[in-house]
Formats: sequence, structure tokens, C-alpha cells
Amino acid sequence: MHVRGIVLRREIRLAPWDVPASAADGKRLSAAETGGEPGLFFEASDGFSGLSPEDALPFSAGRAEALLAAAPGEAGGARLVTGNAVRVAALVEGGGAPEAGTRCRVRITGADGPCEALVEAADENAVLLRITEEPEFLCRVRFVEGTIEK
Repeated sequence: MHVRGIVLRREIRLAPWDVPASAADGKRLSAAETGGEPGLFFEASDGFSGLSPEDALPFSAGRAEALLAAAPGEAGGARLVTGNAVRVAALVEGGGAPEAGTRCRVRITGADGPCEALVEAADENAVLLRITEEPEFLCRVRFVEGTIEK
């Protein structure tokens, strides 16, 4: 089944003076290096740093549609992805969304291979997926398309 969704993750937009000297795009930084939380450093922000996985709750098809239609804030600057929780709020085209609690594989366009996921919530033609591995690819993109494989 084909899905299109928005990736939700915890991240902090960094001011130029907050970027550690040891930072490099895609590098994992320790709490000692950041002076706060550890995380994956990226040189660019897309303007959606204010979104988090909790913004999909309570989950519904309407909430997924609203997230997909959200306008970005100010883009640019660096960011630090601080949490391991990566979720995808997605609309399922043609219906038949898997039930909550279902484990599945998600093949996202542009990724090297499928990701393991758990359907945390489902509503009509929408799902909230928790990606159960740590794909760096999903830290680099915001909007995704792909297929769910049961």
C-alpha cells in the first residue's frame, strides 16, 4: 500500500555560535561536545524543527493531513537531532491501513532499503509509524513517499 507522510523527530535548531567546533554533517556528537544533549548534527534546517513526534497525538487522519499541510518556519542554520524517536504520520492511498500494533516494513523512496516499523496508531486512511531502527536517511528528509509491506 502506498503512503505519503511527514517525518517527525526531536531536533534543536542551532545558532551559529552554538555549533561545536567538532561538528560535521551527519556526525554524532556527545553531550560534552554540545554542552547539552547528544545527537546527530546536520548543517541545514528545513524550518520544521518545532515539530516533534508528540505533534501527531492524538492521532487521526485529519491530524496527519494537517501535519502534511504545515508551513515551515524559518529555514537555514544547523540542527541537532536529539532523540531516537522517529515517527512518520502518513496517509494511506486507497485505504486498507494496517491496524495499530502491527509490525511492518516500510520501503521509503530514496532510502537504501526498507525500515522496520511499528504501527502506533491507525485511523481510516492514515497511520502513525514508529521507525524501530535508526536510519540516518530519515534525519535528512521531512516529507516521504513509499510503501508499507506487511
